[in-house]
Amino acid sequence: MAVNGDCTALLVIDAQKAVGNSAESKEVLSRIDTLIEEYRANGSLVVFIRYTPPALNGFIPPAINDFGMHHALLRPKAGEFVINKLSKSAFGKTQLDAVLRRRSIKELTVCGFYTDICVYDTVRDGAKASYEMNVVSDCCAGGTKMQHKRAIESLKNHEGVKVLELKDIVRDSAGHALKYPDGAMEVRTC
Repeated sequence: MAVNGDCTALLVIDAQKAVGNSAESKEVLSRIDTLIEEYRANGSLVVFIRYTPPALNGFIPPAINDFGMHHALLRPKAGEFVINKLSKSAFGKTQLDAVLRRRSIKELTVCGFYTDICVYDTVRDGAKASYEMNVVSDCCAGGTKMQHKRAIESLKNHEGVKVLELKDIVRDSAGHALKYPDGAMEVRTC
């Protein structure tokens, strides 16, 4: 897949300290870092989606109090957005759609946590809103490995959704794709 900076955006879903603390999740975070670098290098918009729980009678339990991003690359740079959400989908009662349409974004690549909940609902809602949706399966993690696998299999059958791996996107030092999906390089224009 060719990353076109003008019409493609990367959505990083819930890559926060409060989620994804297992060894597997740390590997996923490392791959998300690589994906973010690729999108930034191509001039694409990177949008960080952050779950922000509603206060329970004004009190947020300490166990869910740390909703900051994991580390340096998972922090927004100038021109990037952080969109807070209260529900599973990044499109639910947020300004995400308005931000994307203002920038003429037509294609979204999604990574993050949890594949079977927030990633899944965001991808389905994005496809319903007529965005071309890409899910980078090895840059996502589910509540369990089985939940992740089931969600990815379901998304493969969803109209308007492509399931990719990081190697389908990231390029070598000469700018060549490390792997061409379906044996052909796709040249995208907006």
